[in-house]
Amino acid sequence: MVSIPAEWQIRGLSDTREVINAVLPEDAPTTASLVAGPSLPDLLLANDKATALLSSSKARSICTLPAHEIVEAIRNKRLTSVEVTEAFLTSAAIAHQATGCLSDFFPDEARRRAQELDAKQARGGTLGVLHGLPVSIKGHIFLTGHGNQNGFALDVLSQEAFDGLLSDQDSPLLRNLSPAHIALIKARGPRISTEDGLLARILRDQGAVFYCKTTMPQSVMHLDTRSKPFGQTINPYNLALSAGGSSGGEAALVSGGGSVLGVGTDIGGSVRQPCAVTGLWGLRPTCGRLPSTSSLAPTPGNSMVVSTIGPMCRSLKDVILFMAAVLRGEPWKLDHNTYRLPWRGEVVRTPRKGRLRIGILRHDGLVRPITPIRRALSSVTSRLRDRKDGSAESVTDIELVEVDAGDLHARAWTLIRSLYYVDGGAFTRSVAALGGEPLLPLTEKILQDAKERTAHEIWELTMKRESIKKEYLKWWNELRLDAMLCPASATVAPRPGTIKYWGYTSAFNLFDLPSLVFPTGISVNAEADVAFEASEVSDAHSASKVKRENTGDWDRENEEEYVRHRDVYEGAPVGLQLVGSRFEEEELIQVMQVIERAL
Repeated sequence: MVSIPAEWQIRGLSDTREVINAVLPEDAPTTASLVAGPSLPDLLLANDKATALLSSSKARSICTLPAHEIVEAIRNKRLTSVEVTEAFLTSAAIAHQATGCLSDFFPDEARRRAQELDAKQARGGTLGVLHGLPVSIKGHIFLTGHGNQNGFALDVLSQEAFDGLLSDQDSPLLRNLSPAHIALIKARGPRISTEDGLLARILRDQGAVFYCKTTMPQSVMHLDTRSKPFGQTINPYNLALSAGGSSGGEAALVSGGGSVLGVGTDIGGSVRQPCAVTGLWGLRPTCGRLPSTSSLAPTPGNSMVVSTIGPMCRSLKDVILFMAAVLRGEPWKLDHNTYRLPWRGEVVRTPRKGRLRIGILRHDGLVRPITPIRRALSSVTSRLRDRKDGSAESVTDIELVEVDAGDLHARAWTLIRSLYYVDGGAFTRSVAALGGEPLLPLTEKILQDAKERTAHEIWELTMKRESIKKEYLKWWNELRLDAMLCPASATVAPRPGTIKYWGYTSAFNLFDLPSLVFPTGISVNAEADVAFEASEVSDAHSASKVKRENTGDWDRENEEEYVRHRDVYEGAPVGLQLVGSRFEEEELIQVMQVIERAL
């Protein structure tokens, strides 16, 4: 679907992805490679054309910089937007061939924009927070002149083909669709945007250069990125594995060097899990902090669980850069769902009794994280406990508290799956059927418990949602937590088509707590993992202390998948998640800064 200009095409880069895409979706989990795949950097080092392209475009040096340093270099005229844009165009073209991360690519438009921004700077014009910076965005975010998709074949039809399909009353594809569903499909959003959504408009006003849109899974609701139009998106760290989802295209692009700042959306973990499995930073802000009506909704009109937009990047400073840029645009003046909360920058938070009290949640009571995640969490907490306080940089002491949420997370997982599809999944099935495509196994999995609800049943679910949010806040306050450290997923980057459990992220969508994923620097290592499993027996804080019997199918499938294919995951990065209080993104970032200094 995405055309890469001939000068950027490199033979052999797409071999692994083509093998995975050749397999039927339902067979992918059992027939995918049983050994770890190569990494994208390994492929590039062995390829003369890739090396020449990256060197000639300055991409090798430019694309390794974080976003805030690139913006500063452009402002100080050490780099131009044209140079930076050309570097990321080259790197994005290369990353896409290896990982399948792009759904749209428009280099000529990006070049014109970069030239305009350089000319503006030369004239002494006012520069935005992101002046001259290439920014990538997820495939369903509205951008002028470009299509919008939720991973369905229907979404990539031309307007003419789409109109013809819906007007053919004799079509067998229309026979099982109600007039209400047809009306929703027509009204769910523009096929080609005639104007930017609010988020894209603000980013453009702040100087962003848009050059691509990225892939998403069928129906959006997967922690894997695979669709009929675009195939499988895979992980730059290990090309036998998935880049996560639903913002998997963004994760693969940023992690693969083709972007420095990506924009994802999160309704169940779709920013955080992809970042966690590709070594990135990612923030899920509180709902209403940023404009969230700037994209094609997967289930239009359903506000039982609200999606939010967040950055995907390579440093904590770039998370701050994104938040400051968007909120500088005062989105609350144009979006009635966005609260008037300007970015407060560096906040001064006085911890209780002079100490930051951070909870450590090792197990959500339903699915135990696999060994490398337990090892990473153990390593981080041990380093925090063993840190040297009193240095010139250490300004705050940290108190770590082991916490147990009882059955709150298990109940949250059951409830949120009911809230996603109060129509029983009928709309999702209708969109797939109208496009003539079968539902992928992971789509079927999330729909399997969906039931069409009456108005009274929806009211009952709403009351349950509000009740458990109140209960969780009470639990949090009784523990006097400033933040909580926990896994971002029960597993690392999954083999394509295998990940089914989202509870470590979706719980915080339900409770609506801001959550920040960060890389630990730890990756899957079979030898280290086996040694850690042996050490857990005597570890007082070990997650293995939670009883394993009667944990259910979710836990058993997660553990069996890892044990059976342990060798496949070699080298996969491990991210963790820091959770804060509602509308306290600045405070959450401050806690993360303290943790960074302490580590």
